[in-house]
This record gives sequence, C-alpha cells and structure tokens, in this order.
Amino acid sequence: MRSFAKRILAALLCCLMLISCVPAALAAVEPNMWASQVPIILVGGDGTALEDENGNKVFRFIDLTDKGKDGDNVRESIMNVVKPLLVQGLLTNNFQPYYDALYAEVAELFDNLLLDENGNPRHGTGISPDYQRRMDDALKSDVRSWQGHYNLHNYEFWYDWRLDPLATADGLNAYIEGVKAVTHSPKVIIVAHCVGSAVVLAYIAKYGVDSIYGLGMGGITGNGSEPLSKSISGQFQVDGAAINRLLYDLEALGYIDIDSFINETVDLAVRSGALGTAKEAFKVTLYNRIVEGATSALALSTFFSCPMYWSAVLPEDYDTAMNYVFGPEGSDKRQKYAGLIEKIEAYHDQVAVRIPELMQSVKDAGANLCIIAKYGWQIIPTGKGSDVVGDQIASVNRASFGATGSKVYGTLSDAYIAGQVAKGLGRYISPDLQIDASTCQFPDNTWFIKGPRHSNWTNLEDGMMCAVLSADHEVTVKELSTTQFIVADNNSDDWAPMTKENCDTYHWDAAADPDAKVSFIERIRAYFRSLRTWLNSLKRILQNYFNKTEEPVSGNP
Repeated sequence: MRSFAKRILAALLCCLMLISCVPAALAAVEPNMWASQVPIILVGGDGTALEDENGNKVFRFIDLTDKGKDGDNVRESIMNVVKPLLVQGLLTNNFQPYYDALYAEVAELFDNLLLDENGNPRHGTGISPDYQRRMDDALKSDVRSWQGHYNLHNYEFWYDWRLDPLATADGLNAYIEGVKAVTHSPKVIIVAHCVGSAVVLAYIAKYGVDSIYGLGMGGITGNGSEPLSKSISGQFQVDGAAINRLLYDLEALGYIDIDSFINETVDLAVRSGALGTAKEAFKVTLYNRIVEGATSALALSTFFSCPMYWSAVLPEDYDTAMNYVFGPEGSDKRQKYAGLIEKIEAYHDQVAVRIPELMQSVKDAGANLCIIAKYGWQIIPTGKGSDVVGDQIASVNRASFGATGSKVYGTLSDAYIAGQVAKGLGRYISPDLQIDASTCQFPDNTWFIKGPRHSNWTNLEDGMMCAVLSADHEVTVKELSTTQFIVADNNSDDWAPMTKENCDTYHWDAAADPDAKVSFIERIRAYFRSLRTWLNSLKRILQNYFNKTEEPVSGNP
C-alpha cells in the first residue's frame, strides 16, 4: 500500500510540473460568517473524490502542503523519485528514465479515472453516493427557517468534473429548481469556482438567466486557461527565467524542496550568451524536452479524455489543439474518438465562442455580479504567454473577462497609463501599475486580489461574494470598502487595500529580468558568476552522490 501511495503522489507531482496534463484542484472553501437572504448554490471546481461501482475511491487531488500523512508521503516521494530523476537528467542530458517513469506511473494512476472514447465514465465511476445523499438531503429543508440566513455551503452542487459541461448543466438546472422549490425563492445566487464556471456558462447557454439573482465567478478557467490551452495545442515557448520563477513559486507554496542545482542550471542556461537566446539555450536542458515529449502522448491518458477540460482551451487555439491531440480530419484517431469529439465541439460552438454574450445576458437581466481575479503568480510556463500576471492557471485577462495586464517583470507603460488617465479611467489602474480594469467586460463588478494562488479560496473572497451578490441593489467597486485592488496573504486571512507600499508580493526578484538587455561586459560578469555558483553546486551534488550508502529509488513501478 505504501509503495502504491508513493507512486500516486510522485505522479501527482510530475503532473503538477506538466500542468498541461493536470489542472490544479481547488482547495476546500472554509465556512464564513457572511449571511444572505437569497439561497446560494456553490458550484465548485475539480477535485471531488470519485468512486467506482464498489465504492472504492479511484482518484482524488491531494494538497501537497498537507503536514499530515499525505504531505509527508509527498515529500518522501519527491526526495526518492522525482528529484533524483531530474538531477540525473541534468547530469547526463538523458531524460528518458524520467519520461518512462512518468508515463508508467501516470498510466497506472489514471486507469480508472479516464473516460472512454465517447467521453463516458468507465468501471462505474462517478461522484460518491454520499455526495448525492448530501445534495438530496439539502433539498429537504429550507435552511433559513432554522439558521436565519443562507451561506455558501448550505446548497452545494456536486458533479463529476470529468464530464461534458452541457450534460452536467442539466443536473445543475434540476438542482436549482429543487432549491427554489424548498426555499420558496424565485431566484438563486450561483457562485462558480475554476471549472465550475464552465458548468455555469453551459447552464446559462441552455436555460437562460431567469433564475439567477446573482452570479459570482472566481478563479475561473471556463473562459480559458493559457497553460492548458497553449500546451494542449502544442504551442511551446518556454524560457529559463520562467522556469526559475516556477521553481521558486513551488518552493514558496511548500510543494517541493527544490535542489538549488536545478535552479542554478536553469540560470546558467539563461545567462549563457554563447548558446544564443535564453529560449534557445534552454531547449538543450530540462523543461522543453520533458513537456514536448509528454504532452501530446499523455493527453488522452490523463485529463484530456475529459470534455470538461476542453472548456479551458481558448477559442483561438481550438482548431490547433484538436489537430494536435486527435490528428487531422479523417484520421483513425478522429474516428476512434468521434463520440468524445462530438461533446467537445458542442461546448465550443454553444458556449466557448459565446461567453461575452452569455455573461452580458446576466448583466442585462439585472442580476448582481461579482467577478474575482487573482494574481501575483506567473502562469505555469508550458507555452506562450507565461510571463503575464495571473494566478498560475489563468491570466488576469481571462479570469476577469478582459482586464489589461502587464508582464510579471514590468508594469503598464507610462504612455499607456497617461492615455487612460486622460480618458478619465485612471481609477481603474492598480497601485502596482500592472492592471487596467477599465478594459474588463464589467469593470465596476470585478475585483483583483494579489497574493492567493488559484487553488486557495479565502474567507475574504467568500465574504466579498456574499456581500455583493446578496445585496438588494448593485454593489460596485466604488462602494465596497475593500477597494477594487487588494493584497492578501496566501496562507492566512490577512488582507489590506493595495497600496504602492504593500504590493510587492512576488517570490522571486521581480525587479530584474534575466532576459533584459544589458551591456556585453555585464553579461559576461553575470555568466561567470552563474558558472561559479553552478560548479559549486555540481561539486556538492557529486559529493553527495558518491557518498551515498544505498541506491536511490528508481521511480519505476
């Protein structure tokens, strides 16, 4: 059992690094004290435990920062399986053992999770009967009759997050009607997280907005997720600086104790002018080879057999992604997966290309809106655009329905800001000068929180959702006391209105871009500084390697 758990946890870490195959799971939402007189239905993100027909759990996401058993096993797996393979690959320039271990463990891990060629569950898998009972029990009573109000967790819609969003929307509609009946309320508030946003958008496309009193969207991927979309469409453009930022982020989150040798190897590749540009230099090292070698091959062996995750593909990447995964029209693969493709295409045609129209219909109906976009983390660097501000899984632009964001190392240009100020839109510029909210589809109904990552949903966000969505009038950024731009701690409920003094919350040195143009002399100096550090790290690695008294765990099943 222990070795099997280690394989699962090691595969999860590999998938985290290959985020093209495994989207991040949303963490559980903590209860909050904010109250509503309108029933709230929470449509969470992915990660709900799934079971087979015998009641055995077939898959669940695990919080890698957990200090208990799961977290300890993760750290052990990292030390014994993942890091040695990465370090050996860097030392020998041979990543095939890493790829083989990844493929074997992921294939074993995802066997019961995968859908069939028609996008349907196998082995009787789905949400547990316990979750279904919880939904059924919730529809038996009006919580307000004994609690005096509603909160985010009274009526939660649980669903199989692998399935077609349009089909899942039918279940959501039935649940909404059940909540309306038991609460005698003509309308409900809907709050969507992560891929839950795809379910809600599909619901609006099929059933309209008549039942919606308020709509909250936070940490969404239903409007597109760059790391998923770019990698699954084969658009790789990875640079060393982005990889270093990712590794520092993972350390800051407690996911992994990154060996400094890895960071220093990446930095050396970036600094090496002799090898050409940073991107060209890095092609001979760690990341591109792993991602390009695994993404297409593993796509249908992991999450891209699930129609839900195709909702994260950007409309402009859709055709390329279909060809990358399924091959050209008329291919054998297209014929084999015809049923799955039909579901993917239906969502694309009925929902994905109509999202601005669908969201506008909510606004036009007079429903309250609260959109929360988080940032302070770079986009997972699997493809183009990883250097824009975002929450690791989606850029601020996608999560906010249109905000203009800067690069992670920079700010909006002085000329751009001056132009917006001249138009009377200066109040929509964030104090860190990285976001212009005026270009959002709903600039007065969109808030930005810098600090919490995509999968960390805080009490601050819960409270904002309840306050805005349950109000008896439209609440905008002008009247909510938090202000439109907020700084919050990723690990606590501490927050404050953003100012120029408190807005620097990055986990890397955001003041200096390794790819920025510098003088030839300074580049030479930086290269030799990096080379000296790398050689010292290499010496330490080799000493540790030859001083070991036992063989490292191979990572193969």
